[in-house]
Amino acid sequence: MLMKTTLLIATLVLIAALAFLNKEPLAEVAERLRPKASHLWKRISAQWDVQSQLELANDYDRGNGVPKDAAEAFKWYWEAAQQNNAEAQFNVGNAYAGGIGVDKDAYEAADWYRKAADQGYVEAEFILGYIYFEGMGVRKSSVEGVKWYCKAAEKNHAIAQYELGHAHYVGDGVEKNTFAAFELWHKAADQGYADAQFQVGHAFNVGDGVARSEVEASKWYLKAAEQGHADAQFQIGAAHLMGLGVRKDEVEGVKWLRLSAEQGIVDAQAQLGVAYANGHGVTTDYAEAIKWLKLAASQKNAASQFMIGNAYAKGLGVTKNESEMIRWWRMAAENSYIDAQLALAEAYFTGEGAPINASEGVRWCRKAAEQNNADAQIGLGNAYAYGNGVSRNIDTAIYWFQKAAAQGNEPAKAKLAELAATEKAEAAKEQEVITANAMAQERLRVLEQQLATTQEMLAEAQRIALENAELQSQEPAMSFNPYLGDPALKSQVTRESLGRVFIPGKGWLAVGPNGPIDLGAQQQVARVRTRSEVRQRELAESAEKAGMSVDNYLRSLDQKKLNHQLMSLESEIRRLNYTIQDK
Repeated sequence: MLMKTTLLIATLVLIAALAFLNKEPLAEVAERLRPKASHLWKRISAQWDVQSQLELANDYDRGNGVPKDAAEAFKWYWEAAQQNNAEAQFNVGNAYAGGIGVDKDAYEAADWYRKAADQGYVEAEFILGYIYFEGMGVRKSSVEGVKWYCKAAEKNHAIAQYELGHAHYVGDGVEKNTFAAFELWHKAADQGYADAQFQVGHAFNVGDGVARSEVEASKWYLKAAEQGHADAQFQIGAAHLMGLGVRKDEVEGVKWLRLSAEQGIVDAQAQLGVAYANGHGVTTDYAEAIKWLKLAASQKNAASQFMIGNAYAKGLGVTKNESEMIRWWRMAAENSYIDAQLALAEAYFTGEGAPINASEGVRWCRKAAEQNNADAQIGLGNAYAYGNGVSRNIDTAIYWFQKAAAQGNEPAKAKLAELAATEKAEAAKEQEVITANAMAQERLRVLEQQLATTQEMLAEAQRIALENAELQSQEPAMSFNPYLGDPALKSQVTRESLGRVFIPGKGWLAVGPNGPIDLGAQQQVARVRTRSEVRQRELAESAEKAGMSVDNYLRSLDQKKLNHQLMSLESEIRRLNYTIQDK
């Protein structure tokens, strides 16, 4: 105490002396020297006073009366922290967390935050909750994070209430409870925390954790929007455009949309572009519309990309250009925008704006169909039904028509009925083909039997002809004079000598009343006659089986007629085989 009194007296004497020497009013000298004097006072008293240490650290940290100096600030925060000052401990934690005036060290930061939190310092409690959720310098633990958020929230810390509300909303570290989440957000919102005000507005907008109310939603959106909350500005702008919970006022709506769009909110940029394109709250200006739509499109807003494609298709705000139209539509389609996928499919199927490419049309139609768009499902069903861009497959066509029909789509139902009728007709036609094929098979069987019979008859005719020719060639032997008729030979035998005689050049011959007899010739004649008789019997039997006389049967074995019949049968068999293969 004595030291402080001495310093105060010394300071006053110094001010009085300077005022006297410079001939200035004492008050002016005191005011001019006050920052330096204050700093000097703090620096001297900081040697033993923890509050002065903390204040001196804050001066260096914020540049109050002295140049900013993070290292010097850390030095004095450290001094105060060593004396168990919670605020100083918290700031030492901040310095280690951010590497401000000291090397960054998440573990040291967590340690100092805990020291401050253990003394009930609310900001440290909140930060400790945060680092447990994030696992920064501590082992990640949502449960531990909730514990520290609760401590800070109980002291009415708005951000802690907001974050604790989020934990309750998603069930992270605590049981999921949307009603508890809403209550915590509402407490934070009542303290003016903009994020919480927006969240309360959203809860009222969708009826999540509280009864739905467009009026309450707009009220809280406006509170957050007035604090510059970009998402809230978009929501209140959209509410004014549509008159949701507020008086419909397109001019007011566009005002808030613009504020949000200028902060980079993509939905606001897209909506502002639509407003300029349609003249909602502003004078129609396609060039301005394209400007905002392109800003949204650059953030992959598919609806904006599609609208820019439409602008190129019609030449609105840009020069008409089908290539650009397709390029922007493709961007939107690749971002799963159904309208763009349908537009691309139609362009490729019809050739309007792009070369006809049915397979590419099917590809984009399928992407929209897989998102359960009924029009795309019908288009894909038609592609399979007619084999346009894909192999024809009626079962797959029916599958896609059924998907669309399940959504109550009447054209899809009509297509299914049409396919059912077609399938019935095709089934009847198929049955006709089967019947005709069976008849052809039976006719073929009969013809093949006739062919085999004709072939047998032709072989029979050929055999008979050969045998007749053989019989005719042997006819002289049958009429041959059994006596040799050789006078020289005859003179050598007597009528009475009926035994055997040897004749040179003839061998032993039988001798009959009229001379020598050629027994070999007689035997051959007998054999031929026997064969002829056998053949006659066979012909009679064959004729009887055929139900004909022998003469008629022989006439039926006319080779020329049989060859002609054979050729006709073979020709008809070939024709029937081709017919059966075609069916």
